[in-house]
Order: sequence, then C-alpha cells, then structure tokens
Amino acid sequence: MTGKIDVNCVISKDFSGDLVVKTKAIVKNMKQSNVFEKGYGNLQVKIKHEFSFDTLQSIAANRGMLDHLDDKGGIMFYGLDAEFVQAKAKNSDREYKVILVNFGTKEKPLIRCFYLNDKHENTLKAFQLEYPFTRNQLVFEIIQSIFTFIYPKLKYVPLWIWIPALVLALFFKAISRAEYKLKKHHERLKEFANDELTQTTFINGPPGTGKTLLNVSLSLASEENYIEESEKALLDSEMQYKYLNFATIRQNPKDFPEHKKYIDTYELLNNRGTFLISNYSIYSPLFNEYSKIFNFDYMRVNKKTDYYPLDEYIVISLSEFDKEYNSHDNKKEVGEDGAATFFSTVSHNLKRHTKIFVDYQLKDQVPLRIRGNSEYFITIKERKKKYPLLLFIYYLPRDNK
Repeated sequence: MTGKIDVNCVISKDFSGDLVVKTKAIVKNMKQSNVFEKGYGNLQVKIKHEFSFDTLQSIAANRGMLDHLDDKGGIMFYGLDAEFVQAKAKNSDREYKVILVNFGTKEKPLIRCFYLNDKHENTLKAFQLEYPFTRNQLVFEIIQSIFTFIYPKLKYVPLWIWIPALVLALFFKAISRAEYKLKKHHERLKEFANDELTQTTFINGPPGTGKTLLNVSLSLASEENYIEESEKALLDSEMQYKYLNFATIRQNPKDFPEHKKYIDTYELLNNRGTFLISNYSIYSPLFNEYSKIFNFDYMRVNKKTDYYPLDEYIVISLSEFDKEYNSHDNKKEVGEDGAATFFSTVSHNLKRHTKIFVDYQLKDQVPLRIRGNSEYFITIKERKKKYPLLLFIYYLPRDNK
C-alpha cells in the first residue's frame, strides 16, 4: 500500500571529524496515549544504505529545507511518499516487510529501503497502522491488466485447441516438477553419502531393484562432494590470506613453497580428469568423460605390478561383485591374499576420504571374509517408480513390432 511517512536524519561527527548521517523512518501508531504522543511508542526503522552528508544536502536543497540542516539535530522530513510492502524472500518461504521511501520526486525518484527485523514485526502486532503492509501491488496490477485484455478473446478459442494446450501445459509442469525433485533428491543423496556412509559400502538386493543405479548415484555424489570440499579449501586459503594475489601464486607455484597445499589442491582440480574408477563405465558430467576401468589385478595385493593407480582415485565403484570375485579370489592363483586382504587393508592403503561402493545380489554369495570388512550395508528389497502421471504414461515401454 502506498502512503506517507516521516523520516528523521540525525547528523553527527565521527572520530576524524567528518559528518555522518543516521537515517530512520518513523512508523506511527495511531492509538492515542501519552506514550505515543511523546513519540516513544512509535517504531523507528533504520535505512539499509545510509546517505552521505552531500546526498542529504542535495535532498534538503531540492525540498527547500537546506536551512533546517545543522550538525547537531539533523533534519526531519515529513510526509514522504512511501510504499509499505510485504514480500517473500527469494531462497526461502520466509516473508519480510520493507518500506520503500522516495526522497526524490516523481520525475526523478530516489528510493531507499527500510527493512523491518523480527523485533520490529513483533512490535507491530500491538500497533494500529495508518498504512498497513500489503503485498506488492505492481505485479498483481500487471497480471490483472493482461487478463482483462486477453479474456474477451479467449472465449472464441475452440475447445479442440484448449484440450491439447492444457495437456501440454500440464506435461511441461510435470517435467519441471520432476527436475526439481531430482535436484532435491540429489542434494539429499550427497548429504547421505557424506554424513552417513563410511569408506566401504556394500549394496545388495534382487535383480532389477536398482543396485547398480544406486551405486552410480552414490559414486557421482561422492565425487561431487570431494570436489566441493576441495574448492572450499581453496576459498578458505584465499580468505585467510586475503591480501595475497593468488593468481600470481597459481602462475608461479615454485616461488611460493609455503602455499604448497593450496597449489596441490588447485592442480588436482584443474590438471586431471575424473576421480572415478570402476569395472564398468560411469559418465562423469563434471569432467565430461567416463571413469577409468578397474582392473581386478589391483586387488591382488601380493601380485607384483608396476602400476597401482587406486591411490589416485577418490571413488571406487564395483558392480555385480558376486559374479566377479572368483576371478580375483582364487586361492590357487593368489594364495590367501585376494579380495579379503584388499578390503581389510584398504583403509590403511588408501586415504580415508576415499569411497568404495560394491553391489551384488544375494548377501551370502560373497564370502564372509570379504563382506565382513564392509562398514555399511544397504539392502534394496524392491524398486518403485514415482513418476508424475503424464510422465509415467510418456515413459511406458513401447512395443516396436
């Protein structure tokens, strides 16, 4: 709602002797009492961005009030044009109140914001306001004007156009909603992988329940978590040494040995590919490439090898492990030190932030000496698809005959 408001600008001097302006809007309570008549019952709301003294002089001059300025009491503007708005925050459902005050003219407006905090809003409950806070009327008026303009023409649109248009609109709404849910589920999955899961996780369940799909999702989420943690470490270093030029450090790393940790993290993120290694292909959208293929010889810890890349990777993903373990757990070939030794020593051989995900069908198909080293088990009993109705119909399998 639009209305009028009084604004008080108090002028003082700082330690250097410069003039400083402190501005407050006066929200009046219309109830009559001695307290309110003296002004103690009115609400004083601070401005978000203070004026400089030069700007205040210009405002006073434009309003013919330059003679009212002094370096003690300041100046009081009466009856300024204002809009009392109640709006919703962009990134949350929280609502807030703001007073938009025009210190200029209609031709050349100078708008300043006065935001009300929680204490202000609590005080307002006891107020009888002259101008209540309402939602921004501009958007509503625009929508109302558009509807008034097109409504007479909509009556002449035939029904055979309305029906497919409505179905198409609902379909795109379903896609938008599905994408939103997918994003939220991915965020929860990242939190689950980071906060709940330890180094080694075994996933088991019947065929077709989505074991490998969950394996892939957890692997990608863990890779993303590691990258975000590394990026945060870079930002923390830059904040800690905020007066250093880190662009120069990145260009000449040898000249700054004291920042080796920062340089190593930066090169790790920029001079290599995906952090995934698996016995099947996983596409990493962050690097636009596929995971490195896992060689089961890497598990044969007592078999000589010239190359052991596992310590370079953050996420190890193994699928259908019950069908594969005989190929690397054959005692005749590798003795007692096969997969069991690998899983029992992996926490010592690899860094603790490494994540290992293994999926297979029946829990008992993998020998106890191997699965007993798992720190977390996930058992999937069935898979449910929760598509919106229109998407479910669209994604039904079709017979190509």
